[in-house]
Amino acid sequence: MENKKNFYIDGKWVTAISKEEIKVINPATEEECAVISLGNKEDVDLAVNAAKKAYSSWAFSPKEERIRLLEKLYENYKKRWADIANAITVEMGAPKDFATKLQPHLLRLNLILIILLKH
Repeated sequence: MENKKNFYIDGKWVTAISKEEIKVINPATEEECAVISLGNKEDVDLAVNAAKKAYSSWAFSPKEERIRLLEKLYENYKKRWADIANAITVEMGAPKDFATKLQPHLLRLNLILIILLKH
């Protein structure tokens, strides 16, 4: 069973303030596949404040920098394709074939953002 108790906030993995947890059940097998933290108000406040801080620099970043970052995201996503398909399979109970075929739609959205920024 995977431990997914930390939150990604402000560019790093942080321990949740909330100590409340919940087990994630794979709906296809009805087996526990992970344990996650249930964030509380303080966890949400940390995440929102970090997002506001990040947006203030992102909002004024040059178009070229945004394109570079989105292209990097696209490349990293492609490298983790199998991992993402596996997560979709385990967490949603989706067949692996479906989880794999779902991903091109997510990648297409990223490419659309890159194209829009370039023009």
